[in-house]
Parts: sequence; structure tokens; C-alpha cells
Amino acid sequence: MGLDKAFGLPPGARTGQMAAREGLAMGVTDEQKLLADEYMFLQRAVEEFDAKALTIKGWSVTVGSAAIAAAIQQDVPELLLAAASSAVGFWLTEVIRKGQQRTFYFRIFEIERYFERSFPDTRPLQISTTWWRAHLGKDPPSGRPRSNFLTPLILPGVLLPHIAIAGAALFLNWNWADPKPDARPAVEQKKR
Repeated sequence: MGLDKAFGLPPGARTGQMAAREGLAMGVTDEQKLLADEYMFLQRAVEEFDAKALTIKGWSVTVGSAAIAAAIQQDVPELLLAAASSAVGFWLTEVIRKGQQRTFYFRIFEIERYFERSFPDTRPLQISTTWWRAHLGKDPPSGRPRSNFLTPLILPGVLLPHIAIAGAALFLNWNWADPKPDARPAVEQKKR
């Protein structure tokens, strides 16, 4: 596949970045080409993590909302706990994936610093090595802060919508579990 197709450009079109990647605009070494390809691969990987995060959020809203609606419709407050639990499960799944995604940034930063000429010792084809260094909490050679899988726990972009679904389900369950006289719907009172 040509670069024009890979980037969705008309046939024969070129960007400055593409020309640089192919070594047409400047004397680019094989090492620089490999680093540029590695950089583009990592950027795509990070974007794919973001796309999957949207899928996880969608499932969280769907499952949580369906459980809340079923709890209300069927008068089964236990389903509210299931809704809250599912939201927490989807949230933890997203936290783990966000932590994995963040480890790729260490290598991206190294490559960017290489092309800035502030980190000339960067070698190509080191994605896995750098990922594991970041994952295990060892400071990467780029000097960037080390990865922390606990950080995504409190990121607003990771918390939402899971916390809203869990919060709504727990709020409804708390109010439902402690009924006040005449607080239940009229149908419930007729059953008594």
C-alpha cells in the first residue's frame, strides 16, 4: 500500500512529513526512517486505544441504563446494584487499558526528542523494551515521569460516564432500600 492510500490522499499527493519519511526532502538515514515508521505505528496504536475506550463507555452506558430501567420497571432494586457493579467493572477495564495506552507515550516522547535532536541516542525498534520499562515503573531514558497505573483511576475522561451510572444506580438503590411511608408507587401500596 502506498503512502498516499495509507493517509487517504489523492494519488501522487505528498505531505512534507511523507517526503521526509521517504528521505526525499533531506538526507534521511535508514535509522530515521525506521524511527518515523515506529512513531506512526505508535500514534495509530494510541488512537486505537481511544477508539476502544469509546466502545467501553458505550457498553457501560447501555448495560447500566438497561439495568436501571429494568429495576424500575420490574420493581427489583437488586438490579440497581447490578447496574452499579457493571459500571465499576467497565470503569476498571478502561483504567487498565488507559494505563497500557499511557506506556506507549514514553516511546513516542523518546522519538520526538530524537527528531528534536535533544535525545540523539534513541535507537529504532524499541517499542516493547520501552513499554516494559514504563510498565514496570522504571524511569525511561527519556527522563519523562514513569507510568503509574493508578493515575487513570481519577482521570475525568476515564471516570465518565461510569461514575454517573454507578452513582445514579446507588442513589436510586439507597432511596429505594429505605422507603418512607407512602413513598412506594401506588401499585406497591395496593399489593399490601
